[in-house]
Amino acid sequence: QFVHNHFGAFTFEAVDMVWTGNLFASNDVYGFDPHDQSNRFRFVGNLAYLNGKHGIIFSRGCSDNVVMDNLSFLNRANGIVIDDGRVADDGNPRHAYAVPSDRNVVRDNLVLFNMAGITVQGGSGNTVAANVLVGNHAGIRVSAAATGTLVEANQILETGTIAIDLRDGPRDAVVTGNWVQGAEVGITLSDAGGQLTGNHLSGMRAHAIVFEKDVHGSGATLNAASGTGSTPIAMTGASGLAPNAVHDNDLAGWASGAASHDDRSVVWFVLTHPSIATWALVLLLPLLFWIPARRRQIGLALRRRVP
Repeated sequence: QFVHNHFGAFTFEAVDMVWTGNLFASNDVYGFDPHDQSNRFRFVGNLAYLNGKHGIIFSRGCSDNVVMDNLSFLNRANGIVIDDGRVADDGNPRHAYAVPSDRNVVRDNLVLFNMAGITVQGGSGNTVAANVLVGNHAGIRVSAAATGTLVEANQILETGTIAIDLRDGPRDAVVTGNWVQGAEVGITLSDAGGQLTGNHLSGMRAHAIVFEKDVHGSGATLNAASGTGSTPIAMTGASGLAPNAVHDNDLAGWASGAASHDDRSVVWFVLTHPSIATWALVLLLPLLFWIPARRRQIGLALRRRVP
């Protein structure tokens, strides 16, 4: 257990480590922080929550890592991060350059109630697939010079703002087969390039898909959207979008005001994912014992103070 530290666990230039069954909780900054060429890790079946910034972050030249079957929740910033990081050989921040984190796989994780769920900042060939994200302020973010990022088959439920947000430089992303239920916006491309295919976006409060700024090489096909916002697909000062790049999307359910029979709500998710019930028992049952015990301790302490 890595609890109540400044950093939970930190590695530097470590390779081929296996981390499994660990707890990273209530640390000041990060729960788990592999750094600087920490490569080929298997980080599987761990728990990270209530950390001051990110629950799990691989930063600065961390490549070929697998982050799988973890639970990360209630962290103040991100649940899981893959980050380039920057370094200046001469110590001058103005001369800093990115050290990419490439070919990492973030798969089958449960990410709940963080400021942002999963973030990929830079790097090439990273994969975010088959994760479940519930109740995060933002869902999946891809930014900076990230190239060839695959965002596939994730379930993203009840997001406060944007469920899948590509902005500020990523190119050649593929966003496919994701199921989004309940968000302000389903998918945004802002100064980003990516192909959006086969995504199901329901319960959108503003737009299903937004293109803005430079979106060269982008397109949206075979997506299905329902919601009650102003428009399903919005072009906000978008440039570089090729003719016929947006086609064959099913928008029949837009502005209907009625939920589709195929919408996947949080209730549906809990009923069809028994692992959620398991995690709830793991997390909540200890609280049922801890809270009364803590109240008794406080009561005893107060009685001792009474003259």
